[in-house]
Amino acid sequence: MRGNKIVFLRVYEPHRPPVITPPLGIASLIRYLKEKHNGLEFKTYDFATDKDVMDKIISDNKGEEPIFFGISGMLKNYSLIHRTAASLKNHFPSVPIVVGGPVVSSLKRLTLNSKHIDYAIANEGEVPLSMLLKSITDGNPPLSSIPSLIYRNNGEIFQNPNESAILREDEIPMPDLEAVDITKYFKFQGFEHAGIRPYLPLMTSRGCPYSCVYCHGIFGQKVRFVPTEKITEHIKYYTKKYSIKDIEIYDDIFNINENRAKDIITEILKINPDIHFLFPNGLRTDILSKDFISFLGTHNTSYISIAVESASERIQKLIKKRLDLDKLKANVELLSKYKILLHAYFMLGFPTETKEEMLKTIDFAKRLPVHTASFFKVTPHLGTELFEMCSEEIKENIISDAINTDNIRYYSPKINISSVDNKVLNRLHKYAVLSFYLRPKQLVKILSYSQKIKNSLYRRENIYENNNRKI
Repeated sequence: MRGNKIVFLRVYEPHRPPVITPPLGIASLIRYLKEKHNGLEFKTYDFATDKDVMDKIISDNKGEEPIFFGISGMLKNYSLIHRTAASLKNHFPSVPIVVGGPVVSSLKRLTLNSKHIDYAIANEGEVPLSMLLKSITDGNPPLSSIPSLIYRNNGEIFQNPNESAILREDEIPMPDLEAVDITKYFKFQGFEHAGIRPYLPLMTSRGCPYSCVYCHGIFGQKVRFVPTEKITEHIKYYTKKYSIKDIEIYDDIFNINENRAKDIITEILKINPDIHFLFPNGLRTDILSKDFISFLGTHNTSYISIAVESASERIQKLIKKRLDLDKLKANVELLSKYKILLHAYFMLGFPTETKEEMLKTIDFAKRLPVHTASFFKVTPHLGTELFEMCSEEIKENIISDAINTDNIRYYSPKINISSVDNKVLNRLHKYAVLSFYLRPKQLVKILSYSQKIKNSLYRRENIYENNNRKI
């Protein structure tokens, strides 16, 4: 029997990932569908946090089949997504399976390589999924009219354009975090390095005006700002209900409009002056004004990520990031005067990048007054301009890895597109990590700040436990 329930799954690799954050994409879809359709029920499962997921799905949905199964996953989960879809079809052969998330934005039509997947939605999913729901339940609208939808017709795969799928600013939903049980994510390490504790993930905008070649640009280059009133109502509800003191902001570039950013922080602090702000997805550091840096430093900012990637001006132009490195360094020095943990991101191994350019990046990292740093070997993902810059042979290897294996890894990619051989690249990567961290002053800095974080987290966790013993 078919009911009025929709089941969402977030698929992760079988082993525990290093970072587990709430599935904001699924939570946003649920909020949007609730606003557009009456009488729906939702159930979510997460491979990253739940045990025996498939057994639970089969048991929970035996008596009343859902309208459809919605699967979300990243590119590295492609094979697992197809295995999951096959298992679902085996037990629920008549229930449609819809796949979304970064995997579809990367692979597009390749997502439907499996006969077990009925539909896929690329990029922004709220409008397409709402229309597809009506098509599944009412037979209208026709599939050909649903933006961003990838589907089959007489065995042929079609992909619709996505222009009309883009939401207006006032239409962007705030995620329904209770639908995904936000409390279970309080038990895992979040996006940042601030430990395990209650926190609220937040996106206040969609889109990024820059065009870095390694980015998928899922939300487009036009920045759309969620109304501040909508954000503050969301914050007020969740921070009060769960005694949350930390807010992690995941915008692509929160500081693209500094006046708006100030307004949002100011309004949130009116709700609770003890709330702290973390920016694990980074701020565009070279465009920070001195006034905004001072504002962040004096308004409970406790963590900022700084995405540098490369210290080579040639590489900066090649990857279209075009950071002003001098301005970035000056702004990091200003930020370092405040009690903010600073983390920097670097990438080694861009196309044509030389050993000398990589060493320049490593030296730059050591001269930045940051507490911690991550050094990634460059991974050219499908669906990015960086992928198109690769040779045909490398492209074939990337596609093969993506759709045939579980070998995609963000920290240790197998593909090398730089001008140095694998041994040299691996040595440089190891040297970057060791030479950055094994400095006496750096170790003292990290240990000193770690103790401050530990004391702060202990205080916040005690507040949370005292106020939320029922959770």
